[in-house]
Amino acid sequence: MTAISKRRAACRVLGAVLLAMGMSGAAIGEEGKGHDWHYSAKGNGDDSSWGGVCATGLEQSPINIPEGGGGGSGPVRPIKFNYGASEGATITNNGHTVVVTPAAGNSVEIGGETYKLAQFHFHTQSEHQEAGNPEPMELHLVHVDAAGKPKLVVGVLIDDHLMESDTPSYINNATASRLLNRLVLPAHKGDTHDVDGTINLMDLLPISFERNRGEHIEYKGSLTTPGCNEGLTWIVMLYRLHTTPEVIAKYHKIMGDNFRRPQPINDRPLLCCGGKSETVFSGK
Repeated sequence: MTAISKRRAACRVLGAVLLAMGMSGAAIGEEGKGHDWHYSAKGNGDDSSWGGVCATGLEQSPINIPEGGGGGSGPVRPIKFNYGASEGATITNNGHTVVVTPAAGNSVEIGGETYKLAQFHFHTQSEHQEAGNPEPMELHLVHVDAAGKPKLVVGVLIDDHLMESDTPSYINNATASRLLNRLVLPAHKGDTHDVDGTINLMDLLPISFERNRGEHIEYKGSLTTPGCNEGLTWIVMLYRLHTTPEVIAKYHKIMGDNFRRPQPINDRPLLCCGGKSETVFSGK
């Protein structure tokens, strides 16, 4: 058995265990547990049926970001993305979203701590908004601490401004579109399969001006699904990834309207804005 086959077999075993526990592959990062829940049938992000911390918490996510980050109440902390090419990933439909579990070895460093990338998944429409305007899709890259608890999520908004005739490139932030388009999405809850080929995880971060990964905000928030646990660091990129309306439709067909409406910011500081001078990037 090759090393890639061993990694895939391990991912399948882990997925089977999580599914048996009723948690599915996203439980590591951002999936509710403890009671049945659902997204609003109205497609408006209504979360009033969730209860618990989802209803009473004061540091809930997502939020509506002021235009351009609003200037922020202080500078973001430098963040280092230790992302590289990942083989042996799996993709799962957990009934709420599609979850990609990459091979181990990808992480971010911030504030002297390192958090491992556990999985990434998608929401249609976007959960975070800027100046009250959502995008048609959002990517969440969920990172955990040494104990396996979710501690940091990178949110990337995805627009549909790319045309099918456009050539994906680093210059127009469209390399991610090729990855999004080639992922074969499991059609039914509980379905899981291997992802063919290599995933370059750095392609999932938007680029501005050559290798500068663009500005972002930082704030303290929560999981966006029940039980809405708080105490997470959110990094939300202000630049977008681009894809086509056809790719957005492909994901929406499988996931439906799986987004939560923005939550009150309350007294939380929003730190802004990361960029070339404040953010360190490391690709493998």
